[in-house]
Amino acid sequence: MNFLFYLELHPIRSSHLTFIHVLHKISGLVGNHDDFSMHVLCSRHIYRIACCLYPSLIPFFIQPTVIEQENIDCLLDKNWMESGRFDWASLMSGDHNPKYKIYADVLGSILDHRTVDVVCHWGTNRTIRTICDAKNIPIISHELGCVRSPYFESIAMDRVGVNGDALVVTQGVTVTDNSVYDKKYVCKASEVDPMVDFNINKNNIYTNVDVVFERLGLKNNTSFIYIPLQLEDDANFLLFSDFVDNIAFVKQVQSTVKNKLLVVKAHPGMSQKRHRKAYREMVLYCEQQNIIFLGFDSKLSSLDLLTACQQVVTINSSVGFEALLLDRDVTVYGQACYKINEHKTYFEAIDKSNCDVGLNTIKNNVIKQLMHSYLHHSNVLMLPSDYFRVVRAVLNDQKIELKSNNSMCAPPYWKKVCAEIVKRISDVFV
Repeated sequence: MNFLFYLELHPIRSSHLTFIHVLHKISGLVGNHDDFSMHVLCSRHIYRIACCLYPSLIPFFIQPTVIEQENIDCLLDKNWMESGRFDWASLMSGDHNPKYKIYADVLGSILDHRTVDVVCHWGTNRTIRTICDAKNIPIISHELGCVRSPYFESIAMDRVGVNGDALVVTQGVTVTDNSVYDKKYVCKASEVDPMVDFNINKNNIYTNVDVVFERLGLKNNTSFIYIPLQLEDDANFLLFSDFVDNIAFVKQVQSTVKNKLLVVKAHPGMSQKRHRKAYREMVLYCEQQNIIFLGFDSKLSSLDLLTACQQVVTINSSVGFEALLLDRDVTVYGQACYKINEHKTYFEAIDKSNCDVGLNTIKNNVIKQLMHSYLHHSNVLMLPSDYFRVVRAVLNDQKIELKSNNSMCAPPYWKKVCAEIVKRISDVFV
């Protein structure tokens, strides 16, 4: 099979660095392998870096022409937070704006002149999906998964989309699972314990609750709701929520859970310059509303708060899924891969279902469905044979058994290599 991995041709957040990181993640898949070959379509900016880092793979990198790249670079307003992020959201949403025709010209020309069986893509871009659909070429979307350390590092792969576009969202996450799957490649989700199967030891995750309450300045066992903030220029926030900013979201939560103690934690990325204005406004708002606010430099981690909180309320943060893993109640205001259809809470899903099942049963079935159809161990990107197996399963809507202790193990030097290459990229690019 012939794969084409499409890396966005435009800068995001006024930088191409995001997709240089992605290129590094997939570099082990580029080239000719036993089951497939993979080429990469990338911007001329990334192409220059790629040729320096991976000279042996140069024949597998494809770039637009100089004029095409100049036209693409002008599509997104360089004033990112004021307007550029909304231009990006328009492109991701598949808006039929004539100015996006350049993508159809560039990608379409390659698909017309090359044999491509599958287009792989990172993130959300309905414009690219529309182009591929018109040519009857399947596309697989990739994204960092909603499970990470100290659980395991995951990647999401889906034939429809990721995050709010994922197949589990468009078809609905079910409360029970009675399906039968091809046992050669997959296993029944109902036969798998979501924590044990992935070698997750809760004792290694839970923290000292007394310390959490002490640092919050609260008495032990005080009931509170944990609200993890998200970046306002993140694709999940822009495409899969109805909020213009984090303050609007917190106000909505306040109106719904009146007289409840709220603990709001800043996203680590809010330390970046472009988010400082929103960060200061949130600090001021929380002070005025007697909301406990934890900055990006707080000594309390998200897992600390999950250990002590009564409930998590989120737009669609990965923290919501982590909360399910730790048996916390979750309310979801946006679209998320772990959300049950249109229901904000899992209790609501129970009330409106015809199934006589308990809350934990529903949670476990949601977790199992995600871990055996949407989420995969990130090491799959380093082993072509395993990657091909997952692609085949995703294209055929199969659920695949992918344990963290199987053949998909990272070489012990992987993190060191990753850090070194990222440093080299930064030195060259910046």
